[in-house]
Amino acid sequence: MNHKTICQLFVIPASLGASLCVSAPLETPVPQAEVATVSAASVGKGDDANPPVHPTEIQDAPTIVNAEFLEQIRESGKQQVAEADYKLAVQSVNNNNRGTASELIREAAFLQPANTRYLHLASRLAFELKDYKATEMYLFRLLAIYRAESTPDALKQITLFDELATLYHVRGQKSAERSALMEGLALKKTIFGEDHPYIIDDLYRLAALDLTSGNIGESKRLLKRAFELLETSSVAIDDRDVATAFHNIGELYSATGQLGEAESAYLKALVFWNKAPEMNRQGIEMTTARLARVQAAQSSTEVVQSFDGAQGDKSLSVTPYSPGEARARM
Repeated sequence: MNHKTICQLFVIPASLGASLCVSAPLETPVPQAEVATVSAASVGKGDDANPPVHPTEIQDAPTIVNAEFLEQIRESGKQQVAEADYKLAVQSVNNNNRGTASELIREAAFLQPANTRYLHLASRLAFELKDYKATEMYLFRLLAIYRAESTPDALKQITLFDELATLYHVRGQKSAERSALMEGLALKKTIFGEDHPYIIDDLYRLAALDLTSGNIGESKRLLKRAFELLETSSVAIDDRDVATAFHNIGELYSATGQLGEAESAYLKALVFWNKAPEMNRQGIEMTTARLARVQAAQSSTEVVQSFDGAQGDKSLSVTPYSPGEARARM
């Protein structure tokens, strides 16, 4: 199983639609001249030639088009409009017109509320437009759909929990973020096992939460576990993912004042960044700068709060990504 992206870099900063309806065809009114005209063939043949039609006979006439057929037409119309909305939304995204795309995909998701393609795009656009309430609604709808399947897809659920965790992080909802991370982590452990590197990302995200909540002991425990998994894993991990993970661990160690551990993590990150220096130039520059600050602090009397990594409140900022795009791809 090839793990394309298990980690996202984070650094510690310096400081819905219309319904269709099928209308019945309009009856063409009969001209008055025709109503008044009497057929010559009927003259003198008595009332039986053209017997009057009683109104109730018209009302009781058999229905030619039944309700089920009309419903099929209506549903087919909804599907066609929804798919057209979706294609236009994708085109609008490509044209960098996310406002229009959001309106179109919102209608598509309203017309076809169980279509996962529409819901994924709708959640992504809502997140990018900072409509976090709508983002959460679409993600929960997707989660309900995947859970209701005869054979629930755990990997898709894992992706949704990762996206919910990021959404709650952006909104500053630490309790909800922790719950989403824990549910995703439990599924990962069930599928991949306790020692799989796929869980590293969750470990240091939880460590970051514990750090900002003042739970330093638990934060250190989680960091130590993540570090161990990176060094002892028998599963092949992409070099850039390893570098990213070590860099992130270094960030958290810096913020907790464990400068020696931070230095070690940064140095390991650089080893993996430098395996493809042209491709990883930005990562090399970032990690090198962090390493220099840690090394300078170790040789002076500076306190950890003077670092970029922990200015006073020790706030952490995870690099955001759009819901709909998995943090980890199988």
